[in-house]
Amino acid sequence: MDRKRKIVFIGFDIEGTGGISTYSRYQVRALRESFENVRVYTLDKFDKQHNGYSDITIKYTNKLLLVKLLFNLIKEQKNIDFIIFNHVNLSFLGAILKKLYKIRYMIFGYNTDVLINLKGLYEFGFKNSEAIGIDCKYTIDRLKEFHNFVPTTHLLYDPIDTNFFKPNNQKESQNIIAKKYNLNLSDKFIITTIALMRKSGNKGHRLIIDAIKKINNKNILYFVTSGGEDKKNIERYVKNNNMQKQVIFFGFVENELIPHFYNSSDLVALISKNEYGKGEGVPLGLIEASSCEVPILAGDEDGSYEAISDKFPNGFRVNPRNIDEIAEKIKFYIDNPDIKKEHGENGRKFVIEEFEYSKFRDKQTSIIESILND
Repeated sequence: MDRKRKIVFIGFDIEGTGGISTYSRYQVRALRESFENVRVYTLDKFDKQHNGYSDITIKYTNKLLLVKLLFNLIKEQKNIDFIIFNHVNLSFLGAILKKLYKIRYMIFGYNTDVLINLKGLYEFGFKNSEAIGIDCKYTIDRLKEFHNFVPTTHLLYDPIDTNFFKPNNQKESQNIIAKKYNLNLSDKFIITTIALMRKSGNKGHRLIIDAIKKINNKNILYFVTSGGEDKKNIERYVKNNNMQKQVIFFGFVENELIPHFYNSSDLVALISKNEYGKGEGVPLGLIEASSCEVPILAGDEDGSYEAISDKFPNGFRVNPRNIDEIAEKIKFYIDNPDIKKEHGENGRKFVIEEFEYSKFRDKQTSIIESILND
């Protein structure tokens, strides 16, 4: 391996929140461990939450800034061997540099960003890429439904830092959360969703709320963390259903507290639907929960399917259009604590086998080397 390769990583909101931002930070970390010359550009639409990953920050207020970035890259082209883009909407920059200077590039896709009919510059960037990195088999399998030409694809699952996301005593983690937020968590069955509440409204919050209401067990609490455009709508939905005593909104939480939110929980859920422009890859929040030995509920229509292991059963796949089924699985875990514990323990085995960070790092490095040595 040539550690002196000059790698440039360009992405939206690398130091922000959400699954793509987190995935990008793992990519940057892996690049810096594998190569000596790595330069990172972040185009920030939102406020930073995790500093120390980017070398150059561009406040992304309009598309004209991409022209400025392109000129910067042209000036630096002699110092670039390879470019990685964290979003297809940036890939046309790579296509232009490839045409002008034969610089190779690849893009990473997840689900709704590439499972759509791309047009113009976005299509130009997509089809001229050396390769596409994808975080789930589901997305890879469907690419040809939307694109006449698909570059070489590589499966690269979301990595998990299993030393950070690890099991902890549930009562101890609950005490930490209870003390910080002044809560009484005694004898509660806690369900948690950790995900940005994007405008698409497709993380399953309303489904869980409906299922809890249907079960009618006042000892169930639903923890909702993070923010986003849909948060106010979900808060209104809770109020309209008179569920304020059972649904708790925490907003954005400190990174160090996230493992405690998982370990406080009896169940972590993210249940998305597959519709045009909507859907998930493998939800990072579900895999992080599994690493903490907490069972999970996932939808069965998109990449979420792959968050559940058949080899190491770590939760249930559910139909996101069937509230009865979702309620049934929640009740199953309430009534079967031994199986809940078994599914949690299985989850960590699954994560170590498929999602452990060092495997991600080595595979990403191998992909880059294979492209540059071709």
